[in-house]
Amino acid sequence: MDEQKTSLNTRTLVIIGAVVLAIIIAGFTWWFFSRGANSEGTISGGSGFSQAPDKGVGSGQPSTSGNTSIPVPSSPQELPSFVQLSDVPVAGIGVVDAGNTVRYVERERGYVYELSGLSKDSTKKISNTTIPRVQEALFGNGGATVILRYLDNRFGSAVKVIKTYIGRISGAEGGTPGTIGGEFLADGISEIAISPDQNTAAYVLPTENGSSIQVMDLIDRAPKEVVKSPLSEWIPYITNAKDVFLASKASADIPGYLYRIRAKQKGYERIIGGKLGLTALPNQSGTLELYSENIQGNPALSIKGVYGSSEGGNANDSIAVGLISIAQKCVWSKDTVHAYCASFSLPAGAKPFPDLWYQGRVSLQDSFWKIDTQSGDIQLLGDPQVSIDKSFDAIDLTLSSDESILYFMNRTNGLLWGLRLPTPVPPSSASGLPTPVYTPQEMRDIQGSAP
Repeated sequence: MDEQKTSLNTRTLVIIGAVVLAIIIAGFTWWFFSRGANSEGTISGGSGFSQAPDKGVGSGQPSTSGNTSIPVPSSPQELPSFVQLSDVPVAGIGVVDAGNTVRYVERERGYVYELSGLSKDSTKKISNTTIPRVQEALFGNGGATVILRYLDNRFGSAVKVIKTYIGRISGAEGGTPGTIGGEFLADGISEIAISPDQNTAAYVLPTENGSSIQVMDLIDRAPKEVVKSPLSEWIPYITNAKDVFLASKASADIPGYLYRIRAKQKGYERIIGGKLGLTALPNQSGTLELYSENIQGNPALSIKGVYGSSEGGNANDSIAVGLISIAQKCVWSKDTVHAYCASFSLPAGAKPFPDLWYQGRVSLQDSFWKIDTQSGDIQLLGDPQVSIDKSFDAIDLTLSSDESILYFMNRTNGLLWGLRLPTPVPPSSASGLPTPVYTPQEMRDIQGSAP
């Protein structure tokens, strides 16, 4: 009897040992094959301006739902070059006039750095003035002026105030960092934009009765009110001619509007109206608009001529691009004809869009495209999921001074990246074309929707 018990115990121990060993082997196998899946750190949401969700920093944890990758040209000389340019989250990017140089602001401490081209090794600190937890940074005057925005918790109060500091970078010589000296603008500025030539700023200052839209030369820093509005939820844009465009903040189920305020006239001109989920981006001269509207829940990108401009054409002229994107993921070329956009497929659970994206509750996976607004051609520039096995939710797209590099911030972790733009190839030789997103009837809906 004792021998039977001993034999039973032995068999039991052997079985348990085998099961434990199998679990260990399975666990090691899973760890080994999955450890390289995500080498970039991520930053949780909740650090942005709650009053200004359109800037892309939200309050939720980003999702990593996948989308269908688009192939890139396979020959080595045509492969795009994505390069990581910062190891810490950044708050904004600005191009310097001299050479292919870009500046950025470190989000955590507000230091300003500068680098050349796609050379991370060329990075040097330009300013060591500490301004903690900068949420948004903009550059003007060829990179010499910087605007830093952050949330200030007054006297430990639960109410946070948006502070906007404008300063000039000086004293940076021979590798020695300089300082930022300047002044604060009015508290509570909800949105601010810099003209493409970096000489002028336009911003929205909420008031008791709506908002005041103000314009400021970045040299003399003397704000001037251009119009009062009974509404406060505006996104401003300003052209090189100092015309101000105001877009209503986008929401999936709310009709959006875009207005123009001419520099030498008062009052509004409606440019686009009644489009669900409207986002818009004028070119430097204000003659063309890139805009998106929700069609079947997806943001369809289109181009529109602006009525009353010498080159803009008729107010009803609107051409569908054939890409899914929003204005916050685009940038215009200096020639005012070409534009660069990050395009995506909406992952599961992303609707209502763009609401959930603004709230930081969903993350996108972008490929990069060039749009010719004259011919209507689109050219694939690169898909990072294919070329470097990474996913980007790109914001703050910025072209280098010679437009050979496209800089952008990865919204999921705040890191700065650059894409070396390939030599343009004829559209017929490009191997990557977008998967049709809309049926012919939906495309007719886009073309024929109200301006």
